[in-house]
Amino acid sequence: FDLDRALLNGMSDAINGLVLSHDKEEIELLLNNRYTDKVSISSFFDNNSVFGIPLKYSYNRGAIPVRGTTKTSGNGIVEIPLNGFIPGISQSELIVEVDISSFSKVLNLLSPLSPLLDGITSTPLRIPILLERPKIYVVGTEKMYLRTISQGALIPALRAALIEEGVEVIDHATSKALTLTVNADTQAGGGGSGFFIAYLNATIELTDENGKLIMQKNLERIKGVQLDRLKAGQEAYRKAGIEIKGRFTSKFVGALYE
Repeated sequence: FDLDRALLNGMSDAINGLVLSHDKEEIELLLNNRYTDKVSISSFFDNNSVFGIPLKYSYNRGAIPVRGTTKTSGNGIVEIPLNGFIPGISQSELIVEVDISSFSKVLNLLSPLSPLLDGITSTPLRIPILLERPKIYVVGTEKMYLRTISQGALIPALRAALIEEGVEVIDHATSKALTLTVNADTQAGGGGSGFFIAYLNATIELTDENGKLIMQKNLERIKGVQLDRLKAGQEAYRKAGIEIKGRFTSKFVGALYE
């Protein structure tokens, strides 16, 4: 019993004396790193680094919290990976603390002092996580039967859908922005009984700041039917604008976090 009491007191003093630190007050996750990073946490006792300290950590990726355990290395440092954030999340928090439950192996499980381990607490290290808001420049050409139209419906619809996904849509290209390029056109699809049919086809490409392709998706044969040839093309564009909302745009934004 006396030995267990000494062990318990020693563990309590050691845990209370441990200091966990990070070299920055906050963690910034950037788009060009696809919102991933490895965070170095240092452990000290009396200003000396400590190895083999069991730690547990958690952070919220936007849905289910991530939880894990690890141990400090020989230089008293541990690296914690951050990844898998859900598109649209702008901030989170990394919480790191001593994994007190791992010390239960030191005490005899049958010891009457074992339950007292639950009363030992450690001060967690809390580090805010900030995720850079994606910036996308939307550009392209919209045509109607091979003729360029000045006020198309697809590009404005894409811009609105991206904003709903938490993206910052900008008006000009920059070195820190991605580019979403749209090329769309309609073609006549015949008709009859006074009706005209138009089919819209579009290619939408997302490229990074260096012009590298991230994702490409196509819209094929979006059908518009009206009593007027021009209005049939406009109807096809209207339907295409509806088509890109929701999962279509979400896939483009989701590709930034992979």
